Amino acid sequence: MRSSDLHVTLDRVMTCMSNLIYPAECIVDPKERKKEKKQEKTNTYAQQIPYPPTLQDYDDSSFLAHAFTFSSFTYLIDAIRILGKVFETARLDSTFEYHAVDVVDQYLCNWRLHLPASKMELVSNDGHIDEVLFQAHMVNAGSTIMLHRPRSNLGFGRVEGVNICVQPGQVLLPTQTREIHTAKCLTSAENISALIRLPGNLIKHTPLFTCVVVMASVVHLSYWSFLVPDGQDDIIKQSIRLDVGTLQQYSNTWPIANVVLGQVRGVAHTLFNSKKAMSIHLWSNLHQGDVIRGVIEEGREVPTQQYAQLIAP
Repeated sequence: MRSSDLHVTLDRVMTCMSNLIYPAECIVDPKERKKEKKQEKTNTYAQQIPYPPTLQDYDDSSFLAHAFTFSSFTYLIDAIRILGKVFETARLDSTFEYHAVDVVDQYLCNWRLHLPASKMELVSNDGHIDEVLFQAHMVNAGSTIMLHRPRSNLGFGRVEGVNICVQPGQVLLPTQTREIHTAKCLTSAENISALIRLPGNLIKHTPLFTCVVVMASVVHLSYWSFLVPDGQDDIIKQSIRLDVGTLQQYSNTWPIANVVLGQVRGVAHTLFNSKKAMSIHLWSNLHQGDVIRGVIEEGREVPTQQYAQLIAP
């Protein structure tokens, strides 16, 4: 060590001792000491960063002592996993393994039941929509319709003109009553309508929303065709108008939306004309019945003496 370096080191030691710092720490080069502190800080941060939760943690979360909220993307991943089970159920239908339908239905219900309160609201206080969570709710609603519609009272005949984004017409045996399958389809279709009514521009949603809206349209059209009495169909007609309006908005951007818009409009037009003709026929028959009923009522008021005069020789 050179004489100058020795003097610098001795001066540093004396300074540290006067400040009650252990001399060995002062002998270390300040640059080296800075690197050591930086490494210690990095190690401290590494110890504080928790491991990210896994899908296994998500699957086991229902059995934990406290509820845990996962990211929106986690709930989307799970919704898509369940959609895969719906497709697998369709394959098992040919082997008559109907218990698989109820199992997948439990998956769909559990997805909704175990959503934390913060994931049920898609819109924040500033009006921002969680698009990932939007897609998760969209997939769950569409999967529910795919599972239950073939087993419901929602027939395929009147809506077979819509053949994009929906399953071909095939009525399957129900695993519950057909009324239960029908109710679950209608509830999911209304959930899709609720997604449509969210604030904001529809075009900013995923293009896959087009197919989910088509599924809701088919449910609404089938319900209007078979189950809604004439004169009590204003609410379902508004739902159909909402579906058509959404497809019309998408048709300006996505070509497939323009094609399926024409199909949905064609079915709606056919049903409207059919119901209109049926209504005219019904009112015509009702008018004739009123006339006959009126004649009968008037006949009751005629004194029996007049009848006696009519039949007298």
